[in-house]
Amino acid sequence: MAIHVDYGEIALRNQKKHLPDSNAISNRKLKDFVDSCFAEALVQHSLAPCWVCVNCMSDGTPTFGWGRGPGKCLTCSERSVYQVATFNAWAPVVGAAFSAAAYHLLRSIYRIPMHETPGHTTTHDFEVTGLVALEAKGSPSTIKNPDGSNYQLKRPGLQRTDTEKKAFANAKTFRQRNPDAYFGVITNAMPARLLNYRDATVSGIFNLTRHEEIEVFVRDLGQTLDLEALRKQEFGSK
Repeated sequence: MAIHVDYGEIALRNQKKHLPDSNAISNRKLKDFVDSCFAEALVQHSLAPCWVCVNCMSDGTPTFGWGRGPGKCLTCSERSVYQVATFNAWAPVVGAAFSAAAYHLLRSIYRIPMHETPGHTTTHDFEVTGLVALEAKGSPSTIKNPDGSNYQLKRPGLQRTDTEKKAFANAKTFRQRNPDAYFGVITNAMPARLLNYRDATVSGIFNLTRHEEIEVFVRDLGQTLDLEALRKQEFGSK
């Protein structure tokens, strides 16, 4: 049976838990919110990093464990140890969880009238009219295993080179088609060299777990379009 996970419900549930008061936002609360969305999505998909020894399995005495596998099997000392639930398995899950977290957070707390793009759009995840495109690139730094141990990921969010390259390639493609539009990237982690980064294609990169960076993004939107008029149209008078 296929697993159905409602990422929007995960985001709403954790937003209520960690960010119940829109007037009391902190970086710690934002990080806890995003991390909880990652964790719950992974649990619902039963995606916990673990390893198994194929040699022992073939002998009918499986040897396995949580987290990163040893160089040699602890039972048979063979090197036939393989990881289960690797990056390729959890990447689409945490990507969807982060997108849902960003969507509900930015709309409900920061009142950004953004909408999800149609399924055929490949360059970005969200739009604010046709003038602003927003790409979401987030992933966790840690995955908690069922035994309570933590599996550390070395390159969360845009710290992963492939993820950064993809975001920049999407920005370039979008701006070639829309030279006067705004292309922003939201993430939960980035290398220091991308802090306050802007160039001819990427209008800005913002950390969703840092309130001050989201406020900069909101100011950018206010300079790009009539944000207050769009808010009134989308959400009504506050």
